[in-house]
Amino acid sequence: MARFFRYRKYEPEPRFLHISERVGSKAVVQGGQTKDFTLKKRQHLSSVVEVFDPYSDVWEQKEVNGDYLSPGTVGAASASLHDDLYSFGGFDGRDFFNTLHKLDTHTWKWSLVSFQNDERAPLPKINCRMIAFGDKLGVFGGFGINSAHRDPDTFSRYEGGRGWTNEFHFFHLSEGVWSCPVTTGERPPPCSCHTFTTIDDRRAIMFGGFNGKDSINDTYILDLTTMNWSKLTKCEPWPNERHYHAACCLNYGQKFPQLLVIGGLGRQGQPLADAWILDVERGKWKMVSVLKPIAYMQSYQPTLMSA
Repeated sequence: MARFFRYRKYEPEPRFLHISERVGSKAVVQGGQTKDFTLKKRQHLSSVVEVFDPYSDVWEQKEVNGDYLSPGTVGAASASLHDDLYSFGGFDGRDFFNTLHKLDTHTWKWSLVSFQNDERAPLPKINCRMIAFGDKLGVFGGFGINSAHRDPDTFSRYEGGRGWTNEFHFFHLSEGVWSCPVTTGERPPPCSCHTFTTIDDRRAIMFGGFNGKDSINDTYILDLTTMNWSKLTKCEPWPNERHYHAACCLNYGQKFPQLLVIGGLGRQGQPLADAWILDVERGKWKMVSVLKPIAYMQSYQPTLMSA
């Protein structure tokens, strides 16, 4: 009698506080926290990356090598540029980091990116956000450890010398140096767990986050050429306060770019199952339909990829 077995495609194990970025036409996922967050598990998560092909709907696990020195890091920031994935900061269960690493997605090798001016590097921190544009990486916000030489206006103190920050840094890839650009306008307050998304080659949008007391739902646009922050005036309809949500740009670099935001945790820590689109040029939000089972399932720091 013939026996038939149902083939089950490979899927990564559930996790959160991981890094995930679009590299080429695929999504690359690494690290994060799982239910079994032991040292052995963290070391395993640092030794592999998960690669998803949305066109074939297939996950593939890749072994990585190199000098990635933060095994199993959670809450790191990430950005992709060309065929490289960059990871900054994070927490390994004991220490905060402010190291920068690069993953070559051709060789699947991690390398530590060296700085020529460590004193200008961002704070060791988690849940900051990073963007890539031109030959630069931009890092904003996060929760981390303060140091004596920092500008006190960029840090909201919490007990134990830890707190939220709104510091902003550039890392210049061609020169290997950090810089702290002077910005104008209405700068966002210290926060973490926000989104920071480029919509074209000269603008990035920050939305939501957690400021140490509450989730927020403010929207800020940073002009990357003039380094001027502008805050959108709230008008109905408007997304509720949230953190640990996801965002991506629709129509990147086109005449009418849009920002898509989905999920997250609300002010009471409840999962949110809604989705919103921001018309950037008009400064108007609108709610859009989304499959609630998917939104709930992905509500704690989901990952979005635009076509």
